[in-house]
Amino acid sequence: MRLSNEENYYEILGVAPDASQEIIMQAFYQLLNECQDNSQESGQKRDLLEKAYYILGDEMRRYEYDRRQLGKQAPQSELSDQLILLKHKIPMSPPSKQIPPGHYSRTPGNPPIRKTMKRHREDHRPSITTLMVLFLIIFIVGKLWSANNSLFSVQSPEVRIPAFNTNYSEPDQNMPALDLPPNGEVCYFQQAEAIAPFSIHTAPEVNYYVKLVDIETGKTAVTIFVWGGQSIETKVPLGTYELRYATGRDWYGEEKLFGAGTSCVQADKRMIFYRNGPQIMGHTVSLIKRIDGNLHTHNINPSQF
Repeated sequence: MRLSNEENYYEILGVAPDASQEIIMQAFYQLLNECQDNSQESGQKRDLLEKAYYILGDEMRRYEYDRRQLGKQAPQSELSDQLILLKHKIPMSPPSKQIPPGHYSRTPGNPPIRKTMKRHREDHRPSITTLMVLFLIIFIVGKLWSANNSLFSVQSPEVRIPAFNTNYSEPDQNMPALDLPPNGEVCYFQQAEAIAPFSIHTAPEVNYYVKLVDIETGKTAVTIFVWGGQSIETKVPLGTYELRYATGRDWYGEEKLFGAGTSCVQADKRMIFYRNGPQIMGHTVSLIKRIDGNLHTHNINPSQF
């Protein structure tokens, strides 16, 4: 079935489904350079190009997209190979829900799968030694799981688990608030040169601790402190980021943020700072709620900030 232009990201970028990642990147920036005016049509085209490049520009997101939309299969992981090898070593049949549809029907020269599995269970009852080996394997797997709880999880390539600040905790009631950092204070966590313009406008009543998180590494790239009702202009390194910000009145430091009154928000749309020929393309954001605003956000837990 042929996909529509809104769904076929390969047609949006004008590349073939088997194009290399380098060709996809070149096509994206070439088309982006053609959308230099500020018309509504160019803005919509830029949004569509960024959406297509966000999917196809990352190999794992592209694999998942090809699997869902074009019916391609992603390559089997090393972990899957290890699990298959392990399954051959231990005489234990998998649960029936893991048998692919269509394997239940009788095929010429082969008995039905369910009957084969039943005989397998009857003829190969696990011995004490097998149970001990199985227990040992489960124990080792449990240790590995505690070290990295994503060992056996199958994560969607479209979801990246960021490096959250899990050290967040509310300050003690008797802990005094700290002096507010200077308005416009910027901290960089990358070696790349900060050359892309970034402006922020805020609402009064609360203060803002803004963070740009690199979507490729999940690590914080830049933090900016802005007093409520103030505006700042600064520069950040080129890249694609998630925008997050925490708000509150009293400041207790980077780990405790604004204490019990902390409210954390993440923007739904990624922010791309890039070079367009001789121009450096940046962003201006207004962190003020408006009915006609185009910066859609959702609340997150402070521990995920």
